[in-house]
Amino acid sequence: MRKSFVVLLMLVSINLSAQWVQTNGPYGGTVNCTVVSGSNVFAGTSGGGVFVSTNNGAFWNPVNTGLTNLNVISIAASGSNIFAATSGGIFRSINNGSNWTAVGLASFNISALAVSGSNVFAGTFSPVTHMSSVYLSTNNGINWSEANSGLNLYHRVLSFSISGQNIFAGTEYIGVYLSTNNGMNWASVNSGLTDYSKVYSFAISGANLFAGTDNGAFLSTNNGLNWVSVNSGMTGTDVYSLAVSGTKIFAGTHSGVYLSTNNGSNWNQVNSGLPPYPYVYSLAVSGSNIIAASQLRGIYLSTNNGTLWTSSSKGLTNHSIFSILASGSNVFAGSYLNGIFLSTNNGTNWTEVNDGVLYKTVYALASSGSYTFAGVDEGGVFRSTNNGTSWVQMINGLSSLYVYSLAISGSNLFAGTGSGVFRSTNNGTTWTDVSSIFSNLIIYSLAVSGSNLYALADEDVYLSTNNGTNWTPLHCEIPFMSNVFDMAVSEANIYVGTDSGMFISTNSGTNWNRIFLGHSVYSLAVSGSNVFAGVDAGMYLSTNKGANWITKNEGFELPPYIDVLCVSNNYLYAGTSGRSVWRRSLTDFVGIQNISTEIPENYSLGQNYPNPFNSSSKFKFEIAKQGNVKIVIYDITGKEIRTLVNESLKPGTYETSFDGSQLSSGVYFYQLAINNKPLAVKKMLMIK
Repeated sequence: MRKSFVVLLMLVSINLSAQWVQTNGPYGGTVNCTVVSGSNVFAGTSGGGVFVSTNNGAFWNPVNTGLTNLNVISIAASGSNIFAATSGGIFRSINNGSNWTAVGLASFNISALAVSGSNVFAGTFSPVTHMSSVYLSTNNGINWSEANSGLNLYHRVLSFSISGQNIFAGTEYIGVYLSTNNGMNWASVNSGLTDYSKVYSFAISGANLFAGTDNGAFLSTNNGLNWVSVNSGMTGTDVYSLAVSGTKIFAGTHSGVYLSTNNGSNWNQVNSGLPPYPYVYSLAVSGSNIIAASQLRGIYLSTNNGTLWTSSSKGLTNHSIFSILASGSNVFAGSYLNGIFLSTNNGTNWTEVNDGVLYKTVYALASSGSYTFAGVDEGGVFRSTNNGTSWVQMINGLSSLYVYSLAISGSNLFAGTGSGVFRSTNNGTTWTDVSSIFSNLIIYSLAVSGSNLYALADEDVYLSTNNGTNWTPLHCEIPFMSNVFDMAVSEANIYVGTDSGMFISTNSGTNWNRIFLGHSVYSLAVSGSNVFAGVDAGMYLSTNKGANWITKNEGFELPPYIDVLCVSNNYLYAGTSGRSVWRRSLTDFVGIQNISTEIPENYSLGQNYPNPFNSSSKFKFEIAKQGNVKIVIYDITGKEIRTLVNESLKPGTYETSFDGSQLSSGVYFYQLAINNKPLAVKKMLMIK
């Protein structure tokens, strides 16, 4: 039996090794652009790349394979070609986003994009020269040439529109340009436009050309030679997007959506179901459906010409998460300008819990007993006594301040603000300023270790041993003009993350060492001797309190900016910029432990314990000679489920752990192999 099973294992190998997994939300985030291609709707996002919906926005799936820049500014479609313009060049897909290929202009930020047949127009901006230009490809992006004769190169092109032989370019501050010869020459067509207009968008309805600007909507009936303001009834002056559906014209503004049925002579606001100030960056028409893309708040859908809108962001995991709190079985996520989300099942599902908080940026979260606290932008601290079902603003003391950090020490609640540290001894009802020597400094992070309270300010770390009554600078010597982001403390070890690297003290701040990871360090977390550092390209791990570091980015197709890390419920949670919340089992990082260095006589693999087990178990094994050791978990069919160990080990006795919380109950097998030679297989039973 053992021999035949080993043969099966060698034949079947589907590697589902432990890695980062994106949780199922929170849904929503910044959507910059949308386009309809056949039955597919594509959405380009900030930080999350491209998503596609095949059911008019009911559900969205990420389609980012090959897309090495996930900040998508504009998206366009022509036939089987989908083009995505990013902050680092243009990408093309010929299979509905399943795969993307870079097609040039990689050194430019792409500010606008338009496609007509095989012609692709791109408005570019160089971060090196600070100059703008228009580039043209006549072969679907294979080759590019400048097409900017007559353009003012000091101002970006924000939008394009193509009508027959006429190509219109909307710019920032200098209005509209027209080319009638495929971009070879451009001429200004601004008569009637407000001086120095930003032209965000165009729409064509018959012989009518509409322009959406920062001064409202304008109409031209003669290809841009003359423009007339058409803003009656429209109170939102910034028109970011325009769309046409039959005789109906829709305008997306910072305050919502407006509808005109008479070519812009009058507008009516159609906002029922939209959140306050949605900033509608893009509008798209798909059959009888109108799709509105919102800055920060995802996608909204109307099936009745804007009479009613419903959120249609399922699957759109594109939020920026600035804070995470695990409290019992609850995991809270604080977002950028979108309030708070709650998961009661480790990220399998998320629910918006914003009653009383509205659409704030939530920089910090903390809990004490039945109280949950949220530190927000320009609103101080909010408190919930019912696990986030409702929130109440704590008015006294700091209600007008930005609260960047929170910490709890006994009966004391501390808030790090834009004007120092405040303390509450009655669960946030009233506050006292305990800033002392740094009353004018921003406190980005607070940490408690025993009776010590640490505060991270712009240029140093401060220590208080008497609940904020007095403070002592620890002379971390953070370089001038460096940005500080986060701090973590574990006993005598202090870790500080900045854009100039990481600063570490192993003796309570007496001495400091600076470590360059090659990245800005945005977030920190500590679990035992393991230190986790979230950077602008994923995560680093140290298993020896910061002495050495390795990357741990398995599962990230493109490592994200990690703004916050949180350890709880046997998981490490990561809040990202534009890619919502990810998680990974802590057992992936704990790895193997060397129990004894005594050299065994033979190789051996012990029975897991406990067995049967509920979700987690441990394995002990002995290594007689140094070699590459591999321990793999298989299911009953012989499919590889997870690799627990795969590294060179010296002789000795070791122990490792297995987390099967994401697997179903049943019989599993685990195999020990040395230098790719299987030596032992044992059976285990998981019962949930």
